[in-house]
Amino acid sequence: MSSRQIQNAVHAVLPGIIAQAAPLRVLLFGSAIRGGNKPVRDLDFLVVVPDREHPAAVADRLNLGVRRKPMPCDFLVATPSMLARHRHRRDSVFASALKEGREIYAR
Repeated sequence: MSSRQIQNAVHAVLPGIIAQAAPLRVLLFGSAIRGGNKPVRDLDFLVVVPDREHPAAVADRLNLGVRRKPMPCDFLVATPSMLARHRHRRDSVFASALKEGREIYAR
């Protein structure tokens, strides 16, 4: 998948993320960012929502409510306080997403 195709897919999905989650930030991470020789088979999004939100409920809304997905999407949902707790743990997917991810939306 070319960079242009990835960019088009991200732009197709992002409005649905914003509509369903009202996020503070959205980062794209994973194979779509790393590139390399491995094919991009899905898009990985870190969706940061306010602390008053319940991440599991927001993830459900995203999985059920985001209809325009040109390829499979994974939504990792976290609050700022969750990210603060896990950002320096080497075994944390949050730390990895924050380190390698590219911000594609900020409120």
